[in-house]
Amino acid sequence: ICSSPFSSPSLFLFIIPYSVRKDQPIYSEFHSLEVLRAALLDYVRERFLRFRSTNYKDFALAFLRFAKAEPQLFKFLYLRRRDPQEKLLDDVNLELTVSLLAKSLDMPLAIAREMHQRMQYYCYALGVMIATDYRDLSEEELGKELTDLLCIMLGHYKGIRSEAELEPWLEKARHLIS
Repeated sequence: ICSSPFSSPSLFLFIIPYSVRKDQPIYSEFHSLEVLRAALLDYVRERFLRFRSTNYKDFALAFLRFAKAEPQLFKFLYLRRRDPQEKLLDDVNLELTVSLLAKSLDMPLAIAREMHQRMQYYCYALGVMIATDYRDLSEEELGKELTDLLCIMLGHYKGIRSEAELEPWLEKARHLIS
């Protein structure tokens, strides 16, 4: 399912420091293919996925933009075989996003973590559809999908039963999704 991540144009920036020895394959600089893969995973996480924001939706949009702009690297990072001990989803911004949710929505960290994990599953599915050309979504469509899902999740995790109960929480969460 995963074609070579080395077909990505952005990988050029990763390869440049190791291209001085033209008589050896790049992985010879890393002593093994596994060490090269680990270095590439770290590079992708830091270069494309780590950033700071006070808007929850921005984290999801950055993830989905990465899937669209760098489908091969996205597939390399998220559609690879994993050891059973490895986390299901790789999220370099996990602690920041969970604390943002907990603080903004007045919820315990454990509940914010669970809510975020469910949001991750949804974003992961959207990212896979985008990276595999199953579905192409505009920025506007992505924004609407993410806002709608946050409203549903907010209703579920805050135990909201009516639109009237939801409205104050949506107002409180507005900076998370605008």
